[in-house]
Amino acid sequence: MSSEAEARERILLSAERLFAAKGFAGTTVRDIAKAADLNLAMIHYYFGNKDGLYRAIFEQNVSAVQRMLSEAAGLTGSSRARLTRFVRAYTRFLCRHPHFARISQQEILNGGKIAREVFRPQVARNYAIFRALVDEGVRSGEFRSVDVDMTPISAIGMIVFFMIAQPVIRDFLPAGPDQPEFEARLADHTISILLNGMLATRERSQDASAEQPRAGARRRSSKPRSKTKPRSTSA
Repeated sequence: MSSEAEARERILLSAERLFAAKGFAGTTVRDIAKAADLNLAMIHYYFGNKDGLYRAIFEQNVSAVQRMLSEAAGLTGSSRARLTRFVRAYTRFLCRHPHFARISQQEILNGGKIAREVFRPQVARNYAIFRALVDEGVRSGEFRSVDVDMTPISAIGMIVFFMIAQPVIRDFLPAGPDQPEFEARLADHTISILLNGMLATRERSQDASAEQPRAGARRRSSKPRSKTKPRSTSA
């Protein structure tokens, strides 16, 4: 990465963190320059002003998600394999940009200009790609007949919520995107929940084959014992 590209990336990452913590109105360009350890003029050089920087954060991040989705959908292989690739890539992306989910939530709730002009159109395109991937799996019989309209939103929500709710989740689950093992753990969890709910019966039975002996043992151990009929006594 060139020095100019590195400086630009430092500004974007610092701005993401501050916008997430203090909001757009509560963050100044001077705050961002200080956090990035760069001259104030560099922000004006790359982005023009605070509005331009804020827009660039959304344009860059949402476009990155679209590339990941398009690459996963365009690869050869089963729908399951492509969905798995996307979940892992998206989890990795958010773990490296954990503040973007919170900024997005703020912008959506505020109904701001960036949400209307940048975020919503891009998200609509990403949703269409994800929906087509799920629909293909349903049509091929690889996935059961799930609600193809709702599934993409549910899948994304499982990952995004972990980022948005970090201040609360940390109270009872001391793990987060700043820890190396968290990325794989969140991806594995999401894939397991998502695919076990979507896979057709024959696919689920193959995945569950290793669990059958243990499940059988649990069923046997949980079988209620027959009660001995009490003896009748004469009055």
